[in-house]
Amino acid sequence: MLSPAGGVGGDRQIWRSFTALGRWAYLQGTNDGYLGYIQDDGMILWYGRVLNEIGTNMHSAFTEGGTAGAGILWMLGSSRIFRVDFDADGSPRTNLGGSHARGEASSSFILATPNTDLRNGKLLNKQKQARRFWVKTENWTSEASLTLRVHFDGDLVTLTTIGAAITTTGLHERLWTPGTSDLFYELMGVLRIDTTAGYSTASDPRIRAFGIEAVTASVYLLTIPLMPDRITGNRSADAMLKDLRALQNGATIKIREIGKPNTTFDAQIVSVAEQAVPVGVGQTGLIVQVHFERFSWDDGV
Repeated sequence: MLSPAGGVGGDRQIWRSFTALGRWAYLQGTNDGYLGYIQDDGMILWYGRVLNEIGTNMHSAFTEGGTAGAGILWMLGSSRIFRVDFDADGSPRTNLGGSHARGEASSSFILATPNTDLRNGKLLNKQKQARRFWVKTENWTSEASLTLRVHFDGDLVTLTTIGAAITTTGLHERLWTPGTSDLFYELMGVLRIDTTAGYSTASDPRIRAFGIEAVTASVYLLTIPLMPDRITGNRSADAMLKDLRALQNGATIKIREIGKPNTTFDAQIVSVAEQAVPVGVGQTGLIVQVHFERFSWDDGV
């Protein structure tokens, strides 16, 4: 975000001009030019530098005209003048032709997100299950292949590809199979474009938007009756309750599936509460309610 002292992403410099056209914002400082998108609440989502001229005193000006008739942004660097033609919506898109090449044949291009817990750091300590990676493509060509990939939890060696490659225009989604290499605390999304030898640099394939969706663990309620007539062995209800409390917010444990004595699943107990109930003259039992979280399900559930 932009600070009054001057700075996007921690930089400190003098800001010389600000231009907004439609939903797009352009900020020029002493050394840099930045591109941002104006959101519904008026806050600007800065995409980063579009121009870097270290050691110069940049100046800029906005004029009418341009390829699409929406205007031109001129930026003066140390020894160069940069021209940005606006599209009708204010985005920095120009009609192709001449030297306006997009990409290169037989090449690979990668767009990677920062490491994220998908909630701005609020769920760093919560394990999540990746579910859906979607992307909206525009003006796509069959000579460019787009694959969706992720790095989990800082592991930059292991790169998981989600589903088949994309070669058409539209909204595409790729899904994880629940329980198959899908748990993480943080992830890095990677979109990779591979062009063929027949790719034309006059093409204009675009990624309009993309997103990654995940879920936290589902919470289940387990009710355990600790009644005098149901307790066997030498352990008391109080001792059993103490054991349950010791598991709260602790390590992951195994719980047997109801009706399947030979099937267990991993879970974490998040709360334990008990209620005393009379069960007869001079006797009291306990109803214990245990909330636990789980990720794993049987196939097909």
